[in-house]
Amino acid sequence: MDDLFKKGLSPSALNTFINCPLDFYYKYILGLREGKEVEENIEASTLGTMIHNVLERVYKDNFLTPSKPVSIDVLTTEKKNLEHYLEEEYLKEFTKTDMKYGQNRLSFDVSVNLLKSFIDEQIKELKVINYPIFIKELEEAIEANFTWKINGVDKAIKIKGNADRIEQFGSDYRIIDYKSGKCDTEKVSLSKPSKKNPKLSLENITYHDKKGYARQLLMYAIMFQQQFPERTNFSAGIISMINIKEWVQNVKVSGDKNELLTDEILDLFKTEIRSVIESMYHSDFIYTHNEKAKYCEYCGI
Repeated sequence: MDDLFKKGLSPSALNTFINCPLDFYYKYILGLREGKEVEENIEASTLGTMIHNVLERVYKDNFLTPSKPVSIDVLTTEKKNLEHYLEEEYLKEFTKTDMKYGQNRLSFDVSVNLLKSFIDEQIKELKVINYPIFIKELEEAIEANFTWKINGVDKAIKIKGNADRIEQFGSDYRIIDYKSGKCDTEKVSLSKPSKKNPKLSLENITYHDKKGYARQLLMYAIMFQQQFPERTNFSAGIISMINIKEWVQNVKVSGDKNELLTDEILDLFKTEIRSVIESMYHSDFIYTHNEKAKYCEYCGI
């Protein structure tokens, strides 16, 4: 575990632990990985990767290098090129014959439509806002490092990840994660204080099976805060390809209009992460299979 935390705990690794500690043990402590299989049909994960790659190409080539504000004119032109860009990505893995019929053709067409919908929603946003959007980083490796005393011993703890997109949104910043799955308000909302519990608490999301996206975004936010301390006003959100019309769904306190993350929220979440890691080091902790887990690869399910 010392080696793992020195190397870095990713948001997906944390969520694996929450979903099933035994699956986490096999994957991240023992380092078991499934061998790569040759795909005959386009899997959901491949579809998501191809969409990511095309979006990175569009935004990197036009707005990141060199830095230019995201513009409606450029996006309108690039929308016409999406099918060609996507075909180039798919032909790195498949042949033209593979792409011609059946499930593969359907997956390709779905991918094109998702990309076009994404560009349409970005254009809609640009028509509404009165300030520019500048892409600052794409697929950026970010991390945060801590030294925490656990069981009386100083432990080097790193959390790491790759941010799909970091942008300057007017005077603020946005950390954006693309998801091919569906996201909704419940998955990124934090419980607001109440009369019974007047203080803000994040305990409810730490082991909640539906708060994986919220945990992931808060981890990115902690990394961003440490790596870019000069960028003080920022939010973290998900763009879901399935319900693209919701556009950026930011993690925030339920019912709160303010979507910028506060030091209070991030400090509370750091405490939660530390608590989870401390539990792994506890002498009587056992990595057991979670019977409710759906996607364990090594638990014999």
